[in-house]
Amino acid sequence: MKKFPFLRSLRSRLTLAFIGLAVGPIVVVGLVLSFKSIHSLKNEAIAHQQIEAERIGIAVEDYVHELERVLELTSKAHGFLSLMGPEKENILEELIAYENRFEALTLVDSDGKELVHCNRIKVVSHSASVDHANDPAFQQVVKLKTNYFSPVQFNTVTGEPYLTIAIPLQSLQTGDIEYVLFGSARLKKIWDLLATLSHTDQTIFIVDDKGNIVGHPDPSVPLGGKKFQIPANPSGIVSGLNGSEVVMATKRLEFGEQSIYIVAQMEVDKALVLAREIISISSIVVIIALLLAAGLSSLVIGSIIRPLQHLSSVARTIQQGGLDQQVEYSQNDEVGELGQAFNEMTSRLRSTIENLEQEVAERKSEIAERLKVETALSNSRRMLRQILDTIPQSIFWKDINGFYLGCNQVFIEAVGLKYPELIEGKTDFDLPWPKEEAEAYRADDREVTQSNKPKRHIIEPLQQSDGKRLWIDTTKVPLLDENGKVYGILGVYEDITERQRAEEEKQELEKRLQQAQKMEAIGTLAGGIAHDFNNILGAILGYAEMIRENLPSNPEIIGDIDQVIKAGNRAKELVKQILAFSRQSETEKIPIQPAIIIKEAIKLLRPSLPTTITIKQDIAPDVGTILADPNQLHQVLMNLCTNAFHAMEIHGGTLSISLHTKVLTPEELGDNPKIQPGNFMQLSVRDSGTGIPPEIRKRIFDPYFTSKEIGKGTGMGLAMVHGIVQSCGGFITFESQLGEGTVFHVFLPLAETLASPEIEALENIPSGKEHILLIDDEDLLLEMGKTMLERLGYKVTIRTNGIAGLTTFQNQPDMYDLVITDQTMPGMTGIDMSRRMLQIRPDIPIVLCTGYSSVISEEKINAMGIKGFAMKPLAKRDIAVLIRKVLER
Repeated sequence: MKKFPFLRSLRSRLTLAFIGLAVGPIVVVGLVLSFKSIHSLKNEAIAHQQIEAERIGIAVEDYVHELERVLELTSKAHGFLSLMGPEKENILEELIAYENRFEALTLVDSDGKELVHCNRIKVVSHSASVDHANDPAFQQVVKLKTNYFSPVQFNTVTGEPYLTIAIPLQSLQTGDIEYVLFGSARLKKIWDLLATLSHTDQTIFIVDDKGNIVGHPDPSVPLGGKKFQIPANPSGIVSGLNGSEVVMATKRLEFGEQSIYIVAQMEVDKALVLAREIISISSIVVIIALLLAAGLSSLVIGSIIRPLQHLSSVARTIQQGGLDQQVEYSQNDEVGELGQAFNEMTSRLRSTIENLEQEVAERKSEIAERLKVETALSNSRRMLRQILDTIPQSIFWKDINGFYLGCNQVFIEAVGLKYPELIEGKTDFDLPWPKEEAEAYRADDREVTQSNKPKRHIIEPLQQSDGKRLWIDTTKVPLLDENGKVYGILGVYEDITERQRAEEEKQELEKRLQQAQKMEAIGTLAGGIAHDFNNILGAILGYAEMIRENLPSNPEIIGDIDQVIKAGNRAKELVKQILAFSRQSETEKIPIQPAIIIKEAIKLLRPSLPTTITIKQDIAPDVGTILADPNQLHQVLMNLCTNAFHAMEIHGGTLSISLHTKVLTPEELGDNPKIQPGNFMQLSVRDSGTGIPPEIRKRIFDPYFTSKEIGKGTGMGLAMVHGIVQSCGGFITFESQLGEGTVFHVFLPLAETLASPEIEALENIPSGKEHILLIDDEDLLLEMGKTMLERLGYKVTIRTNGIAGLTTFQNQPDMYDLVITDQTMPGMTGIDMSRRMLQIRPDIPIVLCTGYSSVISEEKINAMGIKGFAMKPLAKRDIAVLIRKVLER
């Protein structure tokens, strides 16, 4: 009000409000109607211009397409294609003479050479021909075989715009284009149409896509080269051709790939003249309404203000103490009601005592209401207690000093008390859990109260009053008073013993899964190196056998070579054992005499041990026969002796190996109930080393477990021994004393089958004279194989890969009696090469060799037609026997 002093009086404010309420709606309605009228008239004007543009667009399209049809009819009439040159000229001369809407007519052959050119002034025959081969219009017609419309062009002499229409003339027999007929359509003829349809307030003109005005009611506009760019939003109020605001609409016409625009425009002042008249009328109406409202408000407000002035005078009198003063009023309106209310107010001032007595009665009612509220609060507390006691989790709350303030029934039962009220005033040290756990609980409480932050999911043990140990998940939050100050904590815990046990079982299962994955990784690694390792062994065994054949009669050297061959064969079998352990191949259990294997293993072991370790052996020669793989038994002894060596590596000692027969009764097999009592072979390996610590004795047979430093053990030795012994139907035990040593006992059941004697003779090896094609990518094996086969009497041709081998065979397939090939070779595998060879010569015998493969087997290759299969490395006797078997099949 300070900014507008004239509004201080009620009269001024009422007057202004009255005028505003009376005139405001009229102004708003007038503005809305004016705006809508202008908007409607604007849209109507745009729509009208759009209709005009569409109408002109239809006329222009008809004009251009009519000329297009004239050219098409001319090319098809009178057998135009078959007419001679002069006859074609005559027809085109007659057409341009008759049809003056064409500026020129041109006939071009399929090579672009101009044959006839006619215009309205003269005729040019082929003698003055022009080459149209590079004309874009000609190229477009020849390429698409459709009519072509050029961009709008202007006659360099007259300045008139024209549009070239090109029509392909195709052979009826072949469909090939023989001629192209060009017609330059005059657009000046459209100017007359525009002049007829345009009027003083409206202008219609035509613009091409480059902004050139090609049609206008005023010919000087297109002839003067004036340009106009179509606006981005061409429908609406925009800047017109002359720069002034116009209501505009456009119509786009497309002729082939070319576009022109029909533009219809009208000056805004002329298009919206009715809208301006509506605004003028609305303004006059508002002014008249304003004058009428001002006069009427003066009369009405005067009748209201005068009684109010009288009321104000009486109020000042009462303020000074005249409580008997009354307001005089004669009206029955709101002002009269105000005077009546004022008089009643003074009367109430006289009845103060009665009002005070009534106030006392109301106070009594409030006290009764408060008692009712307290009863409801007590009921709510009782319900809250029931809810807390129903919740299955334990709930408690303490003060900031750690004294319990309360809890629910679940918690009170856990601590061994009868009622929750009995917990009040106690601390964690008064409850049945151990002291160290109580101290841990108090430490968590202090952390929550000091940080004023919750501590969630505290996983900790808890001992109940019955002595049962639980695992609990506890959450503690601070309790705050009305000032936000911490006065205690609220705790909730849940019994997660079963969940914890399940989590531990899950971790154990994950650990076993990881161990299984490690075993799978070992299997993958074993399979990967088996091929290369067997190739190396093949070379060692092959050359060793050839050296033995060529040696003079020297028993000592021959004995050494025999040991090399025997060790190579053990290495070959060891690869089989590694693959068997990794579950990639199966082992063969045969009847064997364990004494022979054990003695042989000891002989190989002796050179690998230092002189600080003494070997003592007690091998009974008549132990009997067991069903086992000889290499696995060899491997069991070597692993046990290697462990014994590591135990005595620093200080030396004695390694004792014994082999005897033992009869085991059911009582002695108490820890192995699945094993039947009877006669057993007992192999014992004892060392005088450091012994096995008690804490790891239960884990020594676990895969990957090792107590050795990095680089001296993989944790697989004893696990492998344990697996081999179990696979043979036996069991293994051990005894150990720290500082004294360890002894392992291996028990394997004896078999009644006699062991087969080892075949060591190299005599009577079969030979032959056939021609063999030998293929292998290992040069060392290839040369060794060639020498070995040639010594057996065969003629040998060698190749270093499958592609070369296949090429050699394709050239002379009947030259070879047998093909021996490796499986894994670069470029082409042995199977792929064999398949191609069998297509060329189905009866060719083929032997497929491999160091290792998880994807082929003897059954698979036999089904393919390959007659022989061998695992590397092969001894001379083995390959010789296999060759004769395949050739004589």
